Amino acid sequence: MSLKNRKLLHLSCSIVLSVLLVVTGVLLIVSCVGIYREGDSPFTRESVGAALSRIAVPGCLTLFGIVATAVLRAVFPVEEVAPRTDPYDEMTLARLKRKGTTSEVEALAHRRRVLRIEYVIALIAVTVASLLFLLKVKNYPADASYNDVVIACTLWTVLWFGLVFLHGLVTDFICRAFIKQEVRLLRETVEKTPVPAAACPLRLWLKKHKKQVLLSLRCALLVVAVVLIAFGILHGGMADVLGKAINICTECIGLG
Repeated sequence: MSLKNRKLLHLSCSIVLSVLLVVTGVLLIVSCVGIYREGDSPFTRESVGAALSRIAVPGCLTLFGIVATAVLRAVFPVEEVAPRTDPYDEMTLARLKRKGTTSEVEALAHRRRVLRIEYVIALIAVTVASLLFLLKVKNYPADASYNDVVIACTLWTVLWFGLVFLHGLVTDFICRAFIKQEVRLLRETVEKTPVPAAACPLRLWLKKHKKQVLLSLRCALLVVAVVLIAFGILHGGMADVLGKAINICTECIGLG
């Protein structure tokens, strides 16, 4: 199959899968709203089963589409072209940092790390608080209806994780702004930095013959290891180690 036909096939499968996902999601939302409007205690096994049975066919088709798309991508892969641009400047920042850095750049990087650590701590705290809230027996009184308990737990959990999600968006926006500022500072520093002198000839030769040097070192280490192992076997070192190991094992289990 040609590359053009593969791309067309992948595009068609992606469109069909997107339509199935949208239809299944809309039907699921409609079913949930219908369950909620059924009465005082709508969350019963019968009502939920009847409502979800209406979306069984599109749900199964969606699952089949996901599996079929994964198999299609594995059987008929499409050569992905590497992006020419770095939208978040992270690769550019890493490349510029190899040439050197400044105190201002390190300070911005430290602030980025602190912001991300704060976000992770907030996420862990909200997760632990949600678990404690859901596992607390007092939140499930015997006289309360099942419907009220489900709605209360859902609202509190969604509220907490929604706040963490907003915190993550703000953190990501600030970190991207810091990255752009770091890239700008490093570019100014690199442009003002004078061109370094010629490198050492030995370093250039090692860089040019890096693979051969590594292969030679590995072969030399392998030869030295084989020689030392043979030397130890011939001089009885292996027998001594084996005897000590046997004695330790037998003494440990009470046979020695």
